[in-house]
Amino acid sequence: MHNTYFFLNKYFEKLLPELINTELLMSFSQVKGELILGFANQHKEIYLKTSLTSSFAGFSLVPTFARAKRNTIDLFKSLIGAKVVSGKMHSFERSFELIFDTRQSLIFKMHGGRSNVLLFQQFNCVEMFHQNMKFDLEYNPINDFQTPDFEKFKSVEGDLKNLYPTFDKHILSYFNFKNYQLLEIDEQWDILQRTLIILSNPEKIFITQINNELVLTFLEIGEIKQTFTNIIEASNFYYQTITYQDQLKKEKKQLISELEYKLKKAETYVKTVFDKLNEFQEKVQPDEIANIIMANMHLIKQGMTEVVLYNFYSNVDIKISLKPTLNAQQNAALHYRKAKNKSIEINKMIENMEDKERQVSQLKSLLEKIYPIENLKELRGFVTEKSLKKDAAPTVDSLFRKFEFQGFTILMGRNAKNSDLLLKEYTHKEDLWLHAKDVKGSHVIIKQQSGKKFPKPVIERAAMLAAWHSDGKTNGVCPVSVTPRKFIHKPKGAADGQVIIKQEDVLLVQPMNWE
Repeated sequence: MHNTYFFLNKYFEKLLPELINTELLMSFSQVKGELILGFANQHKEIYLKTSLTSSFAGFSLVPTFARAKRNTIDLFKSLIGAKVVSGKMHSFERSFELIFDTRQSLIFKMHGGRSNVLLFQQFNCVEMFHQNMKFDLEYNPINDFQTPDFEKFKSVEGDLKNLYPTFDKHILSYFNFKNYQLLEIDEQWDILQRTLIILSNPEKIFITQINNELVLTFLEIGEIKQTFTNIIEASNFYYQTITYQDQLKKEKKQLISELEYKLKKAETYVKTVFDKLNEFQEKVQPDEIANIIMANMHLIKQGMTEVVLYNFYSNVDIKISLKPTLNAQQNAALHYRKAKNKSIEINKMIENMEDKERQVSQLKSLLEKIYPIENLKELRGFVTEKSLKKDAAPTVDSLFRKFEFQGFTILMGRNAKNSDLLLKEYTHKEDLWLHAKDVKGSHVIIKQQSGKKFPKPVIERAAMLAAWHSDGKTNGVCPVSVTPRKFIHKPKGAADGQVIIKQEDVLLVQPMNWE
């Protein structure tokens, strides 16, 4: 019920006094689907964490928060320094807004998996947390809901879904718990009114377990896990618990998926090899053919392409293909060599199959231990203990030399093979490619920026870099080839670093190292 009007209304009542007359000092995200807003005045600082993921939308209000040094993105920059002067709860709607002294407002639209935070200026949405939710550009929180009277209640025969679209499944389950459908209409009305009083002015907030789902509710239903009298504290606890569970589910699901994929591959390999070995056993073996040839040498003449001989292993005739350029003994020798090679192949296949069978056993054992884990710390400890953590993918910074100039990123290969990697996997067709002309050197790439031309100073700097990291660095002036990446082609079988240039411009620069 944490995404119902009833909860948001009571939460907003407690939240707004905490934020009035505070300035927004920071607005950022460092975890996918989570917005952090930092407020402060001369007396305090406070942080509002808002989860806006498809699986959970909720709030946590905390006095401190440590922002990560990396992988964070600033949001709603035009609001930084603005002061919260008022706020508004939207009547019977799952949204509220904070109003700032800059005539801007932040609307928190808490619609479950479609939740979003919207920045409004002069009645227009100018920025959104989830930019892909284009329909929110037209969001209008006006709600025409009217509280039904008893006559309307009777006219729909107490149909709560019809009367109160603001009720969620957990509120409706409370009425089922009270045997609502079995009561007379007057009794139904009485239960509805008493429930509305609780929802509008709850004395307690409960964290309960309902059908394996943890629920924040004002109603005593399900298995009660925690009880609170402060809605901020209840929301903080719920937020922490749900995000913890979601992280556990995410990491556990990913780990299980990876291990089950490996298990399936290993089991498929074992079956494929087993079937192939059986297929080998069903066929006449090369050494048997060789023995049959040696036993019938007098029947085989050089120049024959095939012969039918008695197979004393199966007591039936067998047709044997022969090399016409070889005599009987040489044909037999050929099959003996095949038998030897086949024996080596079979032994290797058996060895590999046994390795995969051991892997299957190990993977099944790991999965059996992972399935029952319900603690994130225990899961991560298990991953570390069993060395299951995947190696981090190499970053652009670690793979190549990287430079920044006038807002443009310049990448340079460290050697010929590394330059091939740069061209193959880390460039776009409109990136600019540079290389010292007709001499060995590093490939240099200027990354394209959408809608922007490459400035001449940026090209010159990159050209100086390409000249310096080439065999032409000792010359006073070095010619450098410059062309879009789409005009560079690497022929099949070409040596590392070798490419064909379909068209180019040549820039004369002085080699210079400006690292």
